[in-house]
Parts: sequence; structure tokens; C-alpha cells
Amino acid sequence: MDSQIQKKSWLWVALFALVWFFVSLYSYTQRDLNLTIFNTPFLQQIQNSLIELGYYQRPMATLLFLILSLLLIGLYCKIVLGKLTLNKSQLLAAIGLLVGLGLLAYPIFSHDIFNYLFNAKMVLVYGANPHTQTALDFASDPWVRFMHNVHTAAPYGYGWTAISLLPVWLGLPRFTISLFLMKAWVAGFYLLEVFLFYKLSLKLFPKKALFRTAIMVLNPLLLVETIIVGHNDSVMMAFTLLSLLILYSDSLPSIKRYPLALLAWLASVSIKYATVVLLPFYFLKQKIDIFTWGGLALLIVLLSRPGQLHSWYLHWGIVLLLLSKKWWAVALALLLSIGGLLRYAPFIYYGNWDAPVPLQRYIILGLPLLLLLFKPVQELFKKL
Repeated sequence: MDSQIQKKSWLWVALFALVWFFVSLYSYTQRDLNLTIFNTPFLQQIQNSLIELGYYQRPMATLLFLILSLLLIGLYCKIVLGKLTLNKSQLLAAIGLLVGLGLLAYPIFSHDIFNYLFNAKMVLVYGANPHTQTALDFASDPWVRFMHNVHTAAPYGYGWTAISLLPVWLGLPRFTISLFLMKAWVAGFYLLEVFLFYKLSLKLFPKKALFRTAIMVLNPLLLVETIIVGHNDSVMMAFTLLSLLILYSDSLPSIKRYPLALLAWLASVSIKYATVVLLPFYFLKQKIDIFTWGGLALLIVLLSRPGQLHSWYLHWGIVLLLLSKKWWAVALALLLSIGGLLRYAPFIYYGNWDAPVPLQRYIILGLPLLLLLFKPVQELFKKL
């Protein structure tokens, strides 16, 4: 019987990885037209076909995106809500496959990683401070032509600027090498985030640590935004989880535990600032569930700037909510993940972020939450 269960689990992992492969391939439908990733004629032919689909057959591209996304979400729900048992080997294999395939994908839906690259190049090549100067100051640089927000200084913390220097230093002067090294660098922090999530799960859910980790590892939104797009939110959240792991460590005396936890927290704040809202929870650890209410606090931060509620920012709250012991918090994280991924469909269809795209994106983000009104859905999440 155990052998049959394991074979079934391997099958679902393989199916998930197969769909993920096609999602990674699909990412090239949105490649910037000013950018060449691969010069090999065969690969260029594939890229040109995908660009033709993404830019000039938008209804078909939108339908294909929805099919792939719903397949990925469906398999995720089957594994998570079906409570399939994944052992450590299967989970590690899944991580390896998903990271390996996703690293080769194009950073779809966002140009942020190109800003990471050029901000680091400003420091390494031009000796400039990306926090006080802008990419427009170096308009003749060929890397600028496929950047967005070239008129603004780096919005991230100095911690991220420092961390981002290594992959660009290793990749210079080649852009493509720098791009994939940056993606690999972010993926490395994602792996650290997964490891720390697992360690916290062992403390919070000793008998379900692997299952909880699988919920995080296979989350379609987190995978797309981190491994495919290369957003730096995983870096911030890795330091956040490290601080919480230290905070909940029984082996350290309080005199060491709190300073070390706050030091790791400061590192997270130096990446993207958002985790500053968690500070009060560190001093209310005995009275407030930091995973539930801290996760909600990180989501509420997004509401302060509704025009900037990008799907990758959901990463902050989702990771903490997935460590919550409240069924509704986990349900909120999963349903926001579904809406957060599907809400890219209007952009693919229209080809821009102008009206009516913003309104449609908010509607799609919120629609999955309506499922919580149905008792069978509530019961399903309560069994997790």
C-alpha cells in the first residue's frame, strides 16, 4: 500500500513539473522586444514564434495562460487539499525540478530584475549611487533600453543594493549571464527561505512539517514571482523567517535571542522596508500570534497604496500566514495566491496596465475569497 501511495505522489510531482515546464516556456511570449536572450538560430525561431503569440494573438495567449495557470492551481490544490503525502525525497526532487526549469524562464510580467541589474552596474561600473541617481543619467548604456522606471532612483534598501552586486560583478560585461546569475542568486535565497520555513514548521507542526513546507514550495504564485520573475521578496522574507526562527529558539537565552532576532529583522528591513511593521510583534510574542497577525499586517500594508498592489507583494503575508495555526489564515493565503496569479490575464489580453485592467485585476484577486462563504470549502480548509 505504501508503495502505491508513493508512486501516486511521484506521479503528481511529475505532472506538476511538466505543467511548470510549459509555464516557463510560455514566459517568452512576453519577452521585451528590445531584448535578445539567446542568439542561437533554433532558439531564436522558438522565441519569435512565442512573441508572435504573446504580442499579436493576445486572445489566444490569454486563453493559454489561463489554461496553464488553472492546471498548475488544480494540481496544487489536489496535492494540498487532497493531503497527498510527499516524503522528503519527493519534496527535494520537486524543488530541484521547479527551480531548474524556472531559472531558464523569462522574467514575465515585470521589468524589476532589469532594474536590479542596472542599479548594481551603476555601482560597479560607474561608481554611482543608485539611491541618489537614476538610470536616465546613463541613457547611452545599452542596458537602459529595456528598463522601466528609468526616471526614479532605486526604491529598495541599501541592503538589497549590496546583496545584488555579486551576481552582476560575476556576469559583467555580459548582460544575459548577469541576468541568469541574478535569477540564480534570488533562487538561492528562495531555497534558504524554504529551509527556514521547514525549520519553523518543525517547531509549530512537528507531525506536519513536510506537508506545510509542500504548501509553500508548490505555491504557484510564489514560484512564478520568485523563480521565473526573480523578485527580491524572497530575500526579505528569508531574513524575516531567520529572525523568527531565532526568536522561537529555545536553545538560546533571551539575552542573545532577542538581539540576534532583531539583527536578522533589520537585515530584512534593509531589503525592502515592508517588514518594519513586524517590529511590535517581536515584543508581544507571548500575547499575539506573529504568524497570523504579522502576516495580516504585511497584507494590510499593501492597502495603504492600492495602486501599487502588485501580486509579488502578496508574498510577504502569504509566507507568514502559511505558518499560522488558524485555518482561515491558511485559506486566505491560498485563495489570494490563486487570485494573485490569475489577475495577470487582463494584462496579457490588453497588452498594457491602463483601464479597465486595474479594476479587473482587483476583481479577479478578490473573487476566490468568495469561496470562504461556502461551508464545504471551510470544512476542507479546517482539515489541513
